[in-house]
Amino acid sequence: MVDYKSCEERFEYSERLNTVYEGIQKRIRKNRFREDTLTGTPPDGKEPFIDVFLETRGEPFPTRIAKAIVRSWTESEIPIWEGDLLIGCQRPERIVREHFSFGIQQHRHMFDWCDIYKNRREELEPVLDELQKEFVPLDWDHLGNLALEYFPPVDGRDVYNEVVTPGLWWVGGFQGHTVPNYKKLVTQGIGGVHKRVCERLTEETEQKKIEMLTACKIILEGLRDWILMNADAAEKKAEEGGEWAESLRKIASNCRAIAFDAPTNYYEACQLVWFYSLWDWVDCVGRIDQFMYPFFEKAVKEDRQFAEDCTAALMLKFREHGIHNMTLGGCDPETGKDSTNELSYLYLQIARRNHDTHPRISLRIGEDTDPALLALGVKMWSEGMSDPTVSSDTTVIPAFVENYGVELYDARNYSLLGCQELEIPGKSNFGCEDGSINLA
Repeated sequence: MVDYKSCEERFEYSERLNTVYEGIQKRIRKNRFREDTLTGTPPDGKEPFIDVFLETRGEPFPTRIAKAIVRSWTESEIPIWEGDLLIGCQRPERIVREHFSFGIQQHRHMFDWCDIYKNRREELEPVLDELQKEFVPLDWDHLGNLALEYFPPVDGRDVYNEVVTPGLWWVGGFQGHTVPNYKKLVTQGIGGVHKRVCERLTEETEQKKIEMLTACKIILEGLRDWILMNADAAEKKAEEGGEWAESLRKIASNCRAIAFDAPTNYYEACQLVWFYSLWDWVDCVGRIDQFMYPFFEKAVKEDRQFAEDCTAALMLKFREHGIHNMTLGGCDPETGKDSTNELSYLYLQIARRNHDTHPRISLRIGEDTDPALLALGVKMWSEGMSDPTVSSDTTVIPAFVENYGVELYDARNYSLLGCQELEIPGKSNFGCEDGSINLA
């Protein structure tokens, strides 16, 4: 494709990416499964959360969760599909697993429909009953009481009410989607973030913070080790020979590089972003056209076709596994000037080519946005897509600054996520992802 801004031209996959796309078409799950991130390999009967919580009694809650998350990944199959340019797959569905919003959840319905778990019902149900309070130390009453404390009645009328008579306000969750600081991830790498966490651990004296930082250290080291497992899997697959053997060796090399250091090129950056988003429950990737653009800008000068293939491969991973949202366009947080770039349009064109519900896409539009960006979004609507969502920088940025006291730099750097909440990447979790107002 010559002009990514064009509403007339259409983006087409290369021969290799067509192979990847056709493979996904055979295994892609329906929208609801992707929305719930149930897109991994088939259930395997393992229960790493149960195993870890039984082994770690007496340890702090954050470190127990961290160890359980790490084991849930390191005990999972690592599939590699035909022609893969990027590797990484969601975990199998299991009875106990963490969720980005609701903490540790139990899914006992799997005893009824999944043969591999039917055979473990007698063994596991008593253990689940025993561990329930350890998985969820606090209950909904605790949250409800805090809500009433923060939102007391006004003029004798409940502001917050969840169950009985409707109040003026209700939220679906106390924690919502989040956008990690991917810019920090791709500039510092896992090793850089790990080094800072270790430094903080030597400085910190408050016990709760020590526990949280220790949990972060466990997660980062677990992610590093899992990436190295992926490198081993790619090398083993390469040993089988065939058309993709050399490519698999390159994938393995990429994995070994990003397990410790910051990415040095666009291909490595795409792989790192995908690996981390998997561990983040393929939630939201924020302003991806901004933090990835320096890598992309360099890559297109060397080999535009390969840069396009890497971008499309990442978007196909987002599509298959249900990334909840990505934000394109908007302004530079330093200058306030529009920072839409070539990658912003390319992501839109690939989404237009796929014509699907995932990844959800949001456009930030300001006074000096190139009209071509909105025109391409409108073209996608006219072709039957519900995305992209459009958000006004003209409205949102002053609201953050004037109404909530957010620093101007952060306000300019806002991202959309999940169900279109507004978030400062790496710095906030406003929650309320299903908020509704009782206008009556």
